[in-house]
Amino acid sequence: MVGAEISPPLEGEDPEEARREDEIEPADDDVIEGEPETDDSQKGLHVVHREMRSYRGPLPSPETLERYKEVDSRFPDEILAAFREQRTHRQEMERTLLAGSERRANRGQWLGTGLLGVGLAGGIWVTLAGQSVTGGLMVTAALALGALSYVFGDSRKKD
Repeated sequence: MVGAEISPPLEGEDPEEARREDEIEPADDDVIEGEPETDDSQKGLHVVHREMRSYRGPLPSPETLERYKEVDSRFPDEILAAFREQRTHRQEMERTLLAGSERRANRGQWLGTGLLGVGLAGGIWVTLAGQSVTGGLMVTAALALGALSYVFGDSRKKD
C-alpha cells in the first residue's frame, strides 16, 4: 500500500495477521471502488474515502430530519413538537422544584428564628425569676446555637 504505515509484527505474531489488523475495513456503503487513473507503478491501488460526521444535541441533525421527511413529511414537525412539549414540561418541573425549595428554606428560617426567640425569652424570664446562672446559660446557649446554625447551616449545600 502506498502511503500507509504498517506497524511491525510483535514477537511470535504472524506478519500477515499484523498487517490485517492495521487495515481499516470500511462498510460497503462507504467504499468508492475503482481504478484511479495512474501510471503503471500504482496498478491495483484502490482509493477508499471514509467520512465520519458527529452531531450532538437534543434534536436529530438536519440531515437526519431530511431523511425522516423523505419517509413521511410530518415526521420532522412531530419531532419538533415533541421536543417543545418536553422542554415546556421540564421548565415547569424546574419552576415547581425551585418554588418548593424556596418555601422550605423560608419555613426553616422562620422556625429557627422562633426557636431562638423562645430560648432568649425563656432565659430572660428565668433570670428575672431569680435564677441568674440558669437564665444566663439559657441565653448563652440560645445565642450560640443561633450562631452555629447561621455559620454551618448551608454546609450541606456547599458540598
